[in-house]
Amino acid sequence: MSATSGDAMRNGVSSPPRTVVTRSSLICSSGKDKYTFDSERAILPIRSVDLQTIETPAEDHESSSSSSVVKRDSVVRRLDVHHSVRVDGRFRNPWTTWTPPSFANILKFGLARDRSRVPPKEDLDLALPMVRPDFRAPPADALSLTWLGHSTLVARFDGISLISDPMFSDRASPSQAVGPKRYRAPPCSVHDLPSDLDAVVISHAHYDHLDRNSVTLLNARFGSDLRWFVPLGLADWMSGVGVENVVELDWWEENCVSDKSDVSFVFTPTQHWSQRTLTDDGHVLWGSWAVVGPTHRFFFAGDTAYCDVFRQIGRMYGPFTAAAIPIGAYEPRWFMRQQHVEPAEAVRIHQDIASRFSLAIHWGTFALANEYFLDPPMKLRAALESAHLEANSFATFLHGETRLVYRDGRVERSKTKDFIL
Repeated sequence: MSATSGDAMRNGVSSPPRTVVTRSSLICSSGKDKYTFDSERAILPIRSVDLQTIETPAEDHESSSSSSVVKRDSVVRRLDVHHSVRVDGRFRNPWTTWTPPSFANILKFGLARDRSRVPPKEDLDLALPMVRPDFRAPPADALSLTWLGHSTLVARFDGISLISDPMFSDRASPSQAVGPKRYRAPPCSVHDLPSDLDAVVISHAHYDHLDRNSVTLLNARFGSDLRWFVPLGLADWMSGVGVENVVELDWWEENCVSDKSDVSFVFTPTQHWSQRTLTDDGHVLWGSWAVVGPTHRFFFAGDTAYCDVFRQIGRMYGPFTAAAIPIGAYEPRWFMRQQHVEPAEAVRIHQDIASRFSLAIHWGTFALANEYFLDPPMKLRAALESAHLEANSFATFLHGETRLVYRDGRVERSKTKDFIL
């Protein structure tokens, strides 16, 4: 593909009849990576599996993505990996480690006693203190991470600034009157986020990761200047809440922010599920994000159980300067192991993807499962020791804390000591 034709695609200029071009070494230098590159998604066969009535998600998406609200510069689709699987209109996990939860197990979990034992606010201020976030741009040789609670963080590197799974509401629920209530408030508001925010990455459609109020507030502040990278099946929902600059991707597809094409956002697989109502199970895909820049690489795991795909992500896009990996909401294991990692499995992901430094997420904010609220960081430290890894290679942050991760492996805390009481 010539530079001229590539620029034409990125600028939305019409051209002669399109052709899908296979190219090598887009990101890695091995010369063995195969891609298709087009201004729209190529229609390609998906993995053959022992399931009936399999649909190709790209075929459905080709028609749904014609909406004017979906803007993109290009989509890169790999040919040498297995893409998502859809059965009877619903996405399904292809992993052998996945078993759908039974109704009996769901009922049993719902009736189980909550063992999180979250204390009153006065004690929480001592156990989980908050600091005011520091959103200053990092040095060129560093990547900055600011944890805002649960799976929400701001990452800044290579001239890009992104926020993951923004959640600023009190409850992870369709209603702010009922449902799981956060026991640790966010350390800042949407108004306090950096003004140069470029992108949002959404891992899946569960209420603690896709919050309508937060989406609406971000859209009101940034409008179409903010690009939203979302899983396949979510563009219509985003359009329904007024968001225009949306890029919807299948597993292993990638895209970029319009004027910062040297940083690629790759949607990578996980083992999880997605649902917001009683009838929309599997209508939206789930996954993780590998954000690959010229100097740094960042991995956001979203929400996941452990499966072999993380080794593949590490081989294809690692090593990562930094990663954000969940460590909470893992008990009881007979129910949660299909969908959430425990700290020891989170450490395996850290190793699989070759992360130099990992931030622990998905804990310390909501009581979504039955473990004691401070067990995740304690078990993380034990898992690191068991794996013979440095304790500071995979860390928990204070709510609002910022750290700088340098290319040479150094990690520094932000100098701010402005505690929020």
